[in-house]
Amino acid sequence: MENIPETPLPSGELYFMTNIVRYRERALTEKLAGIGLTLPEWRIMRIIHSYAAAIPMSIVIEHSQSDRSTLGRTVERLVNRGWVEKLPDPTDKRAFLVRRLEAAETVYSKAYELVAGHDADMLRGLSADERTVLTSFLQRIESRNE
Repeated sequence: MENIPETPLPSGELYFMTNIVRYRERALTEKLAGIGLTLPEWRIMRIIHSYAAAIPMSIVIEHSQSDRSTLGRTVERLVNRGWVEKLPDPTDKRAFLVRRLEAAETVYSKAYELVAGHDADMLRGLSADERTVLTSFLQRIESRNE
């Protein structure tokens, strides 16, 4: 048998960041399921709730972690649940706008509290100064890769 050299398991900074995101997503998936919401639904609702008016899907796509087809299916689920409304885009006949509906406010508020609480728990061991430094480092990494 061929002698293939061993390589160590990943352990660098980006590996740790990936693990943190994976742990967070796993925990949020479980917590959001308790209120009848999926993580992709939450992500879209969070984006839409950041705007007072209807927004083009291009904004959802820009701020999302999913591909267009997954986003489209998830938006349809939100529409079917009565939480989001699709409107024709007056500037592009092929596109549409999405807008939050009042029926989503209760579930959105519950989800927001769950996610904010979880995120606060994840960062609880860091001092305010450490959080400031961490945010600064992450912003620098992000800006170099935009």
